[in-house]
Amino acid sequence: MKEKVIHGIVLISQIAYGIYIFLFPVSYFHDDALRFSRGIEHFSVLEQSPHFPGYPGLIVLGKGVNLFLQSPDYALFYVGGLGSILIPFFIYLWLFLSTRNLTIALAGYFYALFQPLLVFLSVSMLSDGITMAFVLMAMLSLRNKHYGITGFLSGLFFMIRPSYGIMALGLALYVYLKERNKFYSFIISFLWVFSGFFLLMLGLEGFGYLTEARRFITGHFLVWGKTAFSSSSFLTSWLNTFSEIFGSVYGAIIIGLIFLVFLINTRKFYISNPVVWLVSGYSLWILFAQNPESPRHAAPVLFLGILIIFYGIASMRHHWIRVFLSAGLACHALFTFLSLPLVPESPPIHKVANELEDTSEVIVVTSYGIETLRQRLPQAAILDAYYSASVSRWIQEKSHKKIFKLSQIPCSDDRYRLVARFPKRFIGEHTLYLYKRIS
Repeated sequence: MKEKVIHGIVLISQIAYGIYIFLFPVSYFHDDALRFSRGIEHFSVLEQSPHFPGYPGLIVLGKGVNLFLQSPDYALFYVGGLGSILIPFFIYLWLFLSTRNLTIALAGYFYALFQPLLVFLSVSMLSDGITMAFVLMAMLSLRNKHYGITGFLSGLFFMIRPSYGIMALGLALYVYLKERNKFYSFIISFLWVFSGFFLLMLGLEGFGYLTEARRFITGHFLVWGKTAFSSSSFLTSWLNTFSEIFGSVYGAIIIGLIFLVFLINTRKFYISNPVVWLVSGYSLWILFAQNPESPRHAAPVLFLGILIIFYGIASMRHHWIRVFLSAGLACHALFTFLSLPLVPESPPIHKVANELEDTSEVIVVTSYGIETLRQRLPQAAILDAYYSASVSRWIQEKSHKKIFKLSQIPCSDDRYRLVARFPKRFIGEHTLYLYKRIS
C-alpha cells in the first residue's frame, strides 16, 4: 500500500511539473538555442548551425520530433523539456533500486525536482537536460548489468553533448576494471554509435569539419571560453556558481561537507559504484575546461551528487538522522524553488526585443544574445561589443540614430541613461540592463 501511494505521489508530481514547464513560452534565452533550431532545419557546422562539435545526437532527435511538429523551435523545446522532466524520476528509480528505501528515494526525488537549475534545463532549449537524462538511463542500465545497452546509451549522450564524453570514458574505465569480460559488449555498442555519427559528420561537412574543430577548441580553451587556461579567477567563479545553485555560499558549503562525509564514510560505495567515478572525473573536467559563469555545466555534479548524498543517508544507522537529513534537504530545495516565477514568462532577451521592436533607426551594442536580437529586430543594427574599434566607427558614422547599450552588469558611463532593467527568471540566466546613449 505504501509503495503504491509513493509511486502515485511521484506520478502526480511529474505531471504537475510537466504542465508547469510546458506553460513557458517557446523562446531562446541564448544564441546557442537559436543555432540548434537552425540546425534542425538545415544542419551545417561550418555555417554555425549549430556551432562545433555539431551535437549530432541532439539534432537527430530534434529532426525526429520535428517530423510531427513541423516547427524546429517546438521540436527543440520538447526534446529538452521532456528529457529534463525525466531527470528526477530516474533519480527516484535509481535510489529505490539501490537502497530499497521508498522514503529516501522520494526525498531524493523531491530534492532534484525542486532544483531551480532543473527548470532552467527544462526551458533553455539547450542540450544539457536531455543529455543528463541519458546519463541517468545509462547508470540504471549499468546497475542492472546490461552492458551493451549501457555502451549504446553512453554513445548517445556523448553524441548529444560531447562535453559529457568524460563520463562516457568513466563508464568505459569502470566496466573495463570491474567487469572486464563484459567490456567487449560495452565498447562495441559505444563504437557503433560513435562511428556512425562521426562518419555522418565527415560525410556532410568534409575535412573542413576537422579544421573547424581545431579553431573552436583553441578558441574555447584560450580565447572566449573563460576556462582555467584563460582565466585566473576560475576557482572563485565556481564557488559563486555553486553558491547560486544552492541559494547561498553557506548552503553550498554545508551540502558540500555532507557530500564529502558520505564519500569518506562509504569507501566501499566509493570504490565500487560508477556514480562516484563520474562525479569525480566530471568535476575535474568542468573545473579546468568549462566556463564557470554557466551553471548548467554543473548539472551532472548536482544530479549525480544527489544520488551519492541520499545513498549515504540511506546507509546511516539511526532512523531519526535519516529523516532529519532527508527532510532538511528537501525543504532547502523547496525554499529555493519558491523563488521561481509562478507565472511562466519570456526570457530577458526577448523582453529587450519587445522593448525595441517598434523603435526605428536603432543601433544596439551588446555582447549577449546577438543572433537572437538580429532575428527579432531585423530593422536594427546589432553590434558585437567585443569588436570595440568597429563599434566606435559605426557610432561615429551613424550618430543620428538611436544608440542603445545592452549589458549584463550596470553601466557607469555617464553618456548612457538606464531605460529598463529586465530581471532574470532563474539561475542560468542574466539580468539585462538596457541603456540609451544621451551624448
